[in-house]
Amino acid sequence: MDMVRFQRYFLVMVTAFALSCGGGDSSYLNTGSIQATVTNSKSFNPNISHGRIGRYKMTVTGSDFEMPVVAYFDGASKSGTVDGVPVGRGRTIKVEAINSNNQTVRGGEAYDLQIGKNQVTEADVNMDPVPIFTNVANGNVIPNTRLKMQVYSDPNDPVVIEDNCDGDLSLMLDVSTGDTEIFPNPSTGLAQFRPPLVLAGAHEFTVKSSLTGRSTTVRVRVTDGEKNSPAPLYSGASDAPAYFGMAVAAPIVSKSRAKDE
Repeated sequence: MDMVRFQRYFLVMVTAFALSCGGGDSSYLNTGSIQATVTNSKSFNPNISHGRIGRYKMTVTGSDFEMPVVAYFDGASKSGTVDGVPVGRGRTIKVEAINSNNQTVRGGEAYDLQIGKNQVTEADVNMDPVPIFTNVANGNVIPNTRLKMQVYSDPNDPVVIEDNCDGDLSLMLDVSTGDTEIFPNPSTGLAQFRPPLVLAGAHEFTVKSSLTGRSTTVRVRVTDGEKNSPAPLYSGASDAPAYFGMAVAAPIVSKSRAKDE
């Protein structure tokens, strides 16, 4: 009798386990796909590493699920598909064009997409230029007497540079032009920027498009270069990655800082 009850109990447990794994309506099966097609996606100057698009990153978000759905497609393609997107309304897809230095140089979004179960939703995404720093990266330690910035963007996309130092936000002035707005070179997409002597400390530098507001931020530590100032360096290489190579030809001693008007 005990053996009969055990066999019945075992059968019930096996059945319950099977139903929990493969039966019923599992929420993770309620997904669809988004096929994103990018327009205006060509980088201005693909002949240099800053402008050479290696891949596209697609990120799908929604208010009713926490984990974004991410997929990639090749930089030579014009479209890609994201699978496993939860069914529902109000989905947003963000597409980023990533260069060979793993920097986003173009970006775009499509909003309010509706996803059906096992269905493919098409999305057209227009890509805007995203300005980047080419010689300053996160974690750099830079003497303020040797700080010179180089940026890359489309020539038709003028940019500005903001400095956030301990919560003090300022619009930086290019001392070589006396202007806050930078216009990339019409042939290369590159531009040089000579800031005033900035204070030593932690800084967040943001290069931002004046037209779209798209931006890139780097976090660096600036040291007091006047305490131990070596011979100044300068590199004329248009594609030079090293921030020291873009140092000014002579130290700038003005301590003025441009403020937002």
